[in-house]
Amino acid sequence: MSRSRYFTRRELERNSPSRRDGITVGKESKLRSQYCSHIQQIGQKLRLPHLTIATAIMLCHRFYARQSHAKNCWHTVASSCILLASKVQDTPRSLSDVVSVVYCREIQDRITSLMMKHKINPHDVRERDEFCEKIVKILRREKKELILAAEMIVLKTIGFDLDVELPYKALVAALKRLTTDDKITGLLTEVAWSLVEEWLKTSLCLQYKPKYIAVGSVVVAARVLNVKLPAGDKWLEELGVLPERLDEVIRWMQSKLCKVKTREVISFVSFYEITTRPLEKG
Repeated sequence: MSRSRYFTRRELERNSPSRRDGITVGKESKLRSQYCSHIQQIGQKLRLPHLTIATAIMLCHRFYARQSHAKNCWHTVASSCILLASKVQDTPRSLSDVVSVVYCREIQDRITSLMMKHKINPHDVRERDEFCEKIVKILRREKKELILAAEMIVLKTIGFDLDVELPYKALVAALKRLTTDDKITGLLTEVAWSLVEEWLKTSLCLQYKPKYIAVGSVVVAARVLNVKLPAGDKWLEELGVLPERLDEVIRWMQSKLCKVKTREVISFVSFYEITTRPLEKG
């Protein structure tokens, strides 16, 4: 596969490491959704900023573009990406904190199981506490070693490339060029932001640069809200976006977007409603 940060659709869908190990496109999509949800949940519990959580998701995407799900547990890899992303975005969380949040339930279950196995009396406070303290130390140490080992594998897999560009700056830049009406801008921002969040959980961000995902989301959002886009392609040129490539992105988005729910702005937007609304050319 390509050694760049971006891959072709064919590489991702037909020739990925997971595909070579017998994992279907659908199964990989579900696994991708699972690790994205895991990263979001753990990131929120650790009170990590949104950009750090998004960075962790991107690092995980990059890893699985080069490594197989069949050989690498997504739970462990995703957890290590959270730790790594917190360092990249200068919002560090300690290894101990990450382990505590990620493995809290698992450690508790293991302790309960071991207490039963060793016949520890739960009502004997001293015996119980001494046993639990000893086991917790052992389990935490094991999990710390696991996360650190996974972190190193992730780093080696992505070639120690920690420069992660996200779509949010490009999204803001695109929105500023479309309208000065605060009400319209607010609605457009809400829908476009929601779309960007969805695409971040897919393989699209492995195929196209962030600016295309940002601008594509704005275009689709504008169609949904009947917001007229600027005439011509000058605004796209100012954003450094090629119309032909943008069209590819929008078509991909339309093929995936069957229903969109964005708070009270849009209840449901069907695939037909979006695709049959022509792109404004002026």
